[in-house]
Amino acid sequence: TTLPQDTLRWIGAYLSLQQNFNADQDPSGDFGKFNAAVRGLNPGGTGPVHFPDDMKYVLQPLETLVSLAQRLFITDIMDLVTIIKSQSNLLAERALITIPDVTYTTKAGDTLITVAGFFNLGVADLCGRPGVNSQAGLFRLDAELNQTIKIPDVPKMNIKDIVDALLEGETHSKVSGMTSRFFLHGLRLPAPEQKGPTDPITATGPMTGLYQLTGQQVPGLVPESVPVQNEDKIRATIHFKKEKPVDWIAFYESATLASFNELRAMNLPAEDIHALNPGLMGRNEVNGRMIVLTRRLDTDNDQTLDL
Repeated sequence: TTLPQDTLRWIGAYLSLQQNFNADQDPSGDFGKFNAAVRGLNPGGTGPVHFPDDMKYVLQPLETLVSLAQRLFITDIMDLVTIIKSQSNLLAERALITIPDVTYTTKAGDTLITVAGFFNLGVADLCGRPGVNSQAGLFRLDAELNQTIKIPDVPKMNIKDIVDALLEGETHSKVSGMTSRFFLHGLRLPAPEQKGPTDPITATGPMTGLYQLTGQQVPGLVPESVPVQNEDKIRATIHFKKEKPVDWIAFYESATLASFNELRAMNLPAEDIHALNPGLMGRNEVNGRMIVLTRRLDTDNDQTLDL
């Protein structure tokens, strides 16, 4: 029932007081006394609403800071935060709190580490955010302090020089050997088999590791002579020999070429080169370096390699 001089604000405040009042929590246990105490603290019905100091509020389901401030007639939500910020066991476990973008003004002594720590972020995370990595005027410009950012000198090298060094240096041989071992270790081929004594040997057997077919280990090379000083190569002889003639293993001579001009300078018949290297058909240039087969050996003689 409306009363003389009632306003929407007073009606809302009265209903709010009824919702806020809890007989079990309030010391008075009487809403009339509670209402009178509130009215006594708020003469005239204008301005901010004050509540008794001993008032206790029971949180409602789905309560938020905004709805709680409205229910308690608190106009500035930060006043509510000041009241409740130190109360423990107030937040629901595993509640999702979405924090919008914030504006931070740097102060004396700030570093990227301290600012990141203030927001509980990693430095990389902080610097990766658009508001930071695109912010002009982030660094202090003071010539008297002679402040500089020291960035280590990263060695620079032309791509061609890098490729040449990789292909011609000792590192290339080591990397090639490691790569070959890894590839050969996992490479599996059909094992040769022969149905009968007079039947041809065909590669139709079960898939077998290449190391198992060719031998798991090869004895290390022993130099035939002490290498000359300042010479990066030594002579060593590697013996390749078949225990019996088979047509599915053949030995070839090869050359490592950087251009077709080097191949032409060898004056080898083009038909032989194309027969040995079908992949060269229709090509006019070499990408990087290419191993080209130049001649099939007719015998199983020992071959000497420079290592």
